[in-house]
Amino acid sequence: MRLGCNLCASSASGMSPYSHDRKGFRIWARRTVRAAAVRGIQSILWEAERMIDAAWDQRIDDFYEHDFDASDPENAISRMRSLVADRPAGDAAAMFEMGGVYDSLGLELEAIPLYRAALEAGLEGERATRVFIQLASTLRNVGESAEAVSMLEAAPMSAVDEPARQAFLALALYDEGRYGDALRTALLALVPTLESYQRSLRGVCGRTAQHRIGLLPKGDAPRLVEGSPATQQKRTLAPGCLAPDPSRWTSGLRVSAVGEGARPSVGCTSN
Repeated sequence: MRLGCNLCASSASGMSPYSHDRKGFRIWARRTVRAAAVRGIQSILWEAERMIDAAWDQRIDDFYEHDFDASDPENAISRMRSLVADRPAGDAAAMFEMGGVYDSLGLELEAIPLYRAALEAGLEGERATRVFIQLASTLRNVGESAEAVSMLEAAPMSAVDEPARQAFLALALYDEGRYGDALRTALLALVPTLESYQRSLRGVCGRTAQHRIGLLPKGDAPRLVEGSPATQQKRTLAPGCLAPDPSRWTSGLRVSAVGEGARPSVGCTSN
C-alpha cells in the first residue's frame, strides 16, 4: 500500500496523468516501460547500423589505398562489386561507390547513370556533396560542361569539399568559355590557403564583375589583363593559358557587356 501511495505521489508530480486511478496508472506504467524498451532497442539498432556503415566505409578506403589498380580494371570492378554486394539493393552509397570506381578507371559513361541513381536515392554525410562534384566532373569530361556548371553551382556547401567544388566549377566555367568567371572562382578557392594578400585577391575577384577581363599575348606566354571600362587602361593580373589555341591570339579583345547581375563572357579575337 505504501508503494502504491509513492507511485501515486510520483504521478501527481507529473509522471502520470492517472494520480487517483490505480488501474489507469498501471496501464500508463506498462505503456511507458514498453515505449522506453522500444526506444532502447531502436538506439541499439541505430548504433549497430552506424558501426556497420563505418566498417564498410573503412573497407572502401582500404580498397583504394591498397588494392585499386587502374592497370587492371576488371579486377578493380570485381572487387568493388563484392563490396557493393554487402549493401542492400538500391543503396545510395553502394551506387555512388560503384560509380566512383568506374569513374576512377576512366569509364565515364558507366559512372554517370550510377551517380545519378545515387543522387536520386539520397546520400548522407560527405557523399551528399561529393556526388555533385564527381558527377559534374564526369559530365565535363564527356562534353556536358553546361550541366556541370549548373550542378556545381547548386551543390550543397561543405567546409571540407568547398575548395574542390570551386576548383571543378572553375574548370567547367572555362570549358563554357566563361574565362573571367573561371578565374574568379579559381582565385576564391585559393584565397583561404594564403597567409597574406587575402583581401587583395578578394578585391580582384570582386572587380571581375565590373571590369573587362580578357587575354593579351606577352611574348610566348599569354597573360590575363584587366581593363577599366572608364579608362580602358589595362594591367596584367596573372599568367595564364586560357584559350584552346594560343596560335590564334592577337592583341584584340572580344568582351561582352558586363553589368550588375551579368556574368562576363570573355575571349580573344583570332587572326
